[in-house]
Amino acid sequence: MTNYFDPVSAKDTALSIAANEVSAQEAVDACARRATSIEPALKIFAHENPDLSVGSGPLSGISIGVKDVFDTGDMPTAYNSAIYQDYQPKADAALVSMLREAGATIAGKTVTTEYAFFTPGPTTNPHNQDHTPGGSSSGSAAGVAAGSFHAAIGTQTGGSVVRPASFCGVSGYKPSFRLFPTVGMKCFSWLLDTAGFFAKNARDCAFVAAACSGRDLEVRSDEDATPRIGFLSQSVDSNLSDEMSGALETVRVACESAGAKTLSLALPDVMESAYPAHAVVQDYECYRALGWERQNHPDLLSQLLQDHLSASADVTAAAYD
Repeated sequence: MTNYFDPVSAKDTALSIAANEVSAQEAVDACARRATSIEPALKIFAHENPDLSVGSGPLSGISIGVKDVFDTGDMPTAYNSAIYQDYQPKADAALVSMLREAGATIAGKTVTTEYAFFTPGPTTNPHNQDHTPGGSSSGSAAGVAAGSFHAAIGTQTGGSVVRPASFCGVSGYKPSFRLFPTVGMKCFSWLLDTAGFFAKNARDCAFVAAACSGRDLEVRSDEDATPRIGFLSQSVDSNLSDEMSGALETVRVACESAGAKTLSLALPDVMESAYPAHAVVQDYECYRALGWERQNHPDLLSQLLQDHLSASADVTAAAYD
């Protein structure tokens, strides 16, 4: 099986453009050529943008994939749902507008699971096409890993940034709640939905997030300080298989052998209530957020989502509050 892992650094590309080593348009075009060559194998895009002209600003020459739950005024937005197969929004989501204003080129809409829930799209893992890239931000993570674009945006309600980033071997940045806008994004859970970023590494995520937001997020030094890596223990560890526990220990030993300092961490007891609370909050909200689809086109929802919404109907307002 061909390995398509070939991420491109957003920060290094911006530095090369600033040094006149490559033009902004050449940088975008290089990613586009890569995307064209690997798209048949990886199926990263729900829709590719035919207009790859560059803008001006700190992200000029940086190609960005946009998860297909964010509205785009110049491209369709389908949420991986048959209900919205031909849906064309009139305007960009706020975060897409922020990226364009910073000079980024939108490479296209990346494959998502249905409404960013569990039913997967066609995207495959760049390391091995027999494996999943993770969900729900499948195309965003896989596209960065494969070099189809320099960075991407996705969303997380449970683990939909950090999981596909991990599966695909790139960095995923899940910001604090509401640090980045979810205006113009298909809602699944209005308290939990979070807009996030994918890039080759943490430095690149920080660069893109800082450039489009104006916030002081960017990593300023390229010095390789000795990393400190925390290994978190929590009550759900009882669910780990022996293979998973062994894999974590292998990672710990490898980190220490490479010179890192490892730390054992534990969550405070109050955090244990977050696991059951998350399900209650998410399920109460998704039942209402997808109310129109549920009421008008239930036959066009996947069976998995239909079953989940039916079960979510039992979550009471009192339990949610």
